[in-house]
Amino acid sequence: MSASIPSPDGVVENDRHHHHDHHTVAVDAVAIPAPTPDSDPVGVIEAALIRLVDDVGVLAEEDVVRAFSILKATDLPSYLRLRHAAKKANRDCSVTVLDKLVRDELPDSDDDASALDELVALARAQCQLHHDADRNAVAVIPMPSRREVWRVYSSGFEEWLRAAYWRAKEMGVPETTMKSALATLAAAGINDGDEIEVHVRAARSDDGYLIDLADEQWQAIHVTPQGWRVADFERLGEAVARALGFKPGEFQQQYAELVRAGIDRALESNAVAQALDKYLAERVLPINWQGTAGQLYDLLNSHSIPDRSSWPRSPKGLSDQLRRIAPAYRAKGIDITHLGHSREGARWRIAQTRSQTNPATPPGIEGGTRYGAHRE
Repeated sequence: MSASIPSPDGVVENDRHHHHDHHTVAVDAVAIPAPTPDSDPVGVIEAALIRLVDDVGVLAEEDVVRAFSILKATDLPSYLRLRHAAKKANRDCSVTVLDKLVRDELPDSDDDASALDELVALARAQCQLHHDADRNAVAVIPMPSRREVWRVYSSGFEEWLRAAYWRAKEMGVPETTMKSALATLAAAGINDGDEIEVHVRAARSDDGYLIDLADEQWQAIHVTPQGWRVADFERLGEAVARALGFKPGEFQQQYAELVRAGIDRALESNAVAQALDKYLAERVLPINWQGTAGQLYDLLNSHSIPDRSSWPRSPKGLSDQLRRIAPAYRAKGIDITHLGHSREGARWRIAQTRSQTNPATPPGIEGGTRYGAHRE
């Protein structure tokens, strides 16, 4: 009987437990505010990723875009991780759309976006985008005397695009913007362009073969069972011009001017060519420099260059650039020749190929000539 009667201490203890339980329920009933982009951008995105599994439109919601924008500006590692998580959550969602919305949300992002749009529009206006059988993007660039064919992901096409943008805007292109532009153009060529057959150095024609001479004029020879000939646009153009009533030599003169202008434009967009021109302009003709790529790298690196985004990072990179610009300089009368390798590194010679009627004398004295004087 006495065991059934609770003691005062027991009543107090039970009251405490009852009070504690009641207090816990009251706390759990308090509504916890939902995270906002400004207070908890990670929480907003993590909640969105759960819904993203079944709804691709989540990434375009205003709060989600703002949360991604805040993270990109304040915590880039977290932004990249969550962006990747979005791609894994639903393969059908478009992170490209998300990137554009984030760019629009961030301040001072219009310049990069407009530069990207201008680059893509410029390329699509001046060249044709296709792809080969292996789905590699290919750009076909019409020129006055030929059609140049480049893979979109090639240094040749990138240099052409940088030069075209400089002529249009007189501005350089940041590396990240150029990569984005090339990716967009490659996608256009692969998905919207036709599949075309491309060849390197040699191609089969209906009655023989075409072999690229790999010279600065982009000439090719046509080989048939009857023999071979140079596929010479200049000679054909001159014949057509005469038949149309133009004066003898008029087409050849205009063609030569176009070729020279094209060479100048190509060199103007190349950082190494800019520095080399400045270095050569300080030397008295005839030019005959020999040395290692490292020595030349130090010489050219001391000259100021407006846009160093394409400047080589090492003497080896300089050697690669020299090989690319050598044909253009040869057409201008400057021979850039690789002499082989030594213990000190690759050896190069830069020499004048055209003879001068006047002997080389110091500038300011009659007969003295400096490289580049023909441009003045």
